[in-house]
Amino acid sequence: MCHAVTQVPVYGNLVCNGCSVMLMYPMGAQSVKCSVCHYVTPVTSGTAGPGGSGQPLPKPKQTVVVENPPTYDDKGNEVANIAVGVKADA
Repeated sequence: MCHAVTQVPVYGNLVCNGCSVMLMYPMGAQSVKCSVCHYVTPVTSGTAGPGGSGQPLPKPKQTVVVENPPTYDDKGNEVANIAVGVKADA
């Protein structure tokens, strides 16, 4: 019988000020860097969570991140194989 307790991390979310993609961040973070456009959005009551500023947030774009198994270069170094896609509005 296992009596171990694992603490689950708590995350917040906000919309990137650069490209409107929804971002997740660990609670307590002061800013979040977008992996799509590299914009750094500060975590404030106006950006964190839905409706924090009293103004509607822009509709976030759908982003898909795919991490495939790594490959190896000719010297045997591991090379990450990650793809990022952004769904275009129709």
